[in-house]
Amino acid sequence: MSQVRGGLVASVAWMAMAGLGCATAPMRVPSLDEVERVRTTEAAQEGAQRAPDVFARAERERGIALAAHASGDDVAAKLHAERAIAAYGHALVVARLAVAIAEQADAQHALDEATTQEQSLEASRANLESEADDLSERARIARERLLPAPSEAALGERATARLAAARSLAVEARLLCGAARLFGADAPGVVSAEGDLAKLDVDLGHGRGSPERGAKGDGGSAEPIDEAGAALPPHTVGEVATRSVANMAGYWNLPEATAATIDAEGWLRTGDAGYLD
Repeated sequence: MSQVRGGLVASVAWMAMAGLGCATAPMRVPSLDEVERVRTTEAAQEGAQRAPDVFARAERERGIALAAHASGDDVAAKLHAERAIAAYGHALVVARLAVAIAEQADAQHALDEATTQEQSLEASRANLESEADDLSERARIARERLLPAPSEAALGERATARLAAARSLAVEARLLCGAARLFGADAPGVVSAEGDLAKLDVDLGHGRGSPERGAKGDGGSAEPIDEAGAALPPHTVGEVATRSVANMAGYWNLPEATAATIDAEGWLRTGDAGYLD
């Protein structure tokens, strides 16, 4: 009888010890394991960097869940663990929304800058077109001034003055054409104006003897002459005379010096010696 009673006591003691051991080893909560997994992902770390306030809320929920589990309240532990998981996800959403808003702001800024540049370029183009039109109009007026109405033939100093004035106007018109080309090679009216000027250069260059005499260049003609002003044949040294729209009109208030240097046909004595091949 004493042996049965002793065995029963041993069994009760063993069961008490087993129950105590179970109490010291709480059961695992899957939600807590999921919290730890989610917390270490790159997405959660992105949320921690870009949405620290929301991430901190998730961390608080995680801490409450761990404390509840440690106290044996697995129901509360599961609830707060799920809240923590949701908060980690919310932090990621907030972080990526912040990135999207920043990228949208950058894109809007770039669009605004591009729009401003486009408007500035459009204004510059309009100004250039206006200036080109103005230069074209000035070239047209100068061209018309170069084509006066027919008048009686002029001789002597009057003819020289007319020729000098015509050459000066031709130079002015050529400068205007050059300025117009700075705004665009195909500026309206420039090509036709330059064609008219080329013809006018030929007309202004006609005079002494045959127009084929002298060495021709883009700017005019040159030939050696004798003391009387007559053209010399090839390989004969004489004073070089030039005729060009770039020649001066004469000396200021020195008509005698002008007449001695430039004849009525526009040939200018250079004072240099030379000959034609």
